[in-house]
Amino acid sequence: RIGVYVKSGDTFTAENVPLAFEGKEAASGGFFSGDITLAEGASEYTLYAYYPYAENADPTALVYDASVAEADFMTARTPGFSERDGEIRLVFRHKLALAEAFVADADKLADYAVTVQDVRTKAVFSLAAAAQDAEMQSVDAKTASVAMTRCGNAFRAYLPAQEIAEGKALLKVEGNGFAAFDYTHPGKTSLAANQVRKLLVTPAFANPE
Repeated sequence: RIGVYVKSGDTFTAENVPLAFEGKEAASGGFFSGDITLAEGASEYTLYAYYPYAENADPTALVYDASVAEADFMTARTPGFSERDGEIRLVFRHKLALAEAFVADADKLADYAVTVQDVRTKAVFSLAAAAQDAEMQSVDAKTASVAMTRCGNAFRAYLPAQEIAEGKALLKVEGNGFAAFDYTHPGKTSLAANQVRKLLVTPAFANPE
C-alpha cells in the first residue's frame, strides 16, 4: 500500500490515506485505488504519496530506518490536478541507495549470509519540501549493521545516501564451512539516492568443502 496526502492551497483535505494496489500488473504499470476527500470549490490540488504505507505518519517527518525494517522507500507528487481528471498519474522516485553485493564463486558456499557493516541507516524525509529532490531532511549520524536480503545471486540493502570512507570494512560474509571474512571496498565510494552501487566480493580463502 501507499500513503497519500492531498493539499489545496495551504490545507490538507486528505491525510495519510492508504491506497491498495489493484490488478496483476507490475507496480510500474498498475493502479492504486481508495477513497480520497477533496475540498469543495477548489480548482486544483496537489497529491503527495509515499511507499511503503505507515500508520500515523507525519508528512513532514517520514522516518526510514534500515536497521528496523528495510524497504524501497519512494515518493511521488502530482501538482495541478482537479476532480475532472479522473485517473491521477503518479511517478515514484527512489529516495534511497541500493547496495548490491555479489559473491564470486558463491555456488561453492553453503548457507552463507552478507551483512553491511556500520553504516548510517536512518533518514527523515518531508513531503512538504519545495521540490521532490529536496525531500531528504537529515541522515542520522548513528551507525548500525544491516543483514542484506538475498535476491537470486545478489544480496541487497536499501540505505540512505552517504559516503563510505576509504579502507572501511563494508561487508561481512559468513556461513557454514568457512571462516567469516570482511570485504573492504577499494577507495572511497558513495551511496547515492536512486542509484545502485554494485559490490563484487571475491573470497580470499580456499574453497570450502
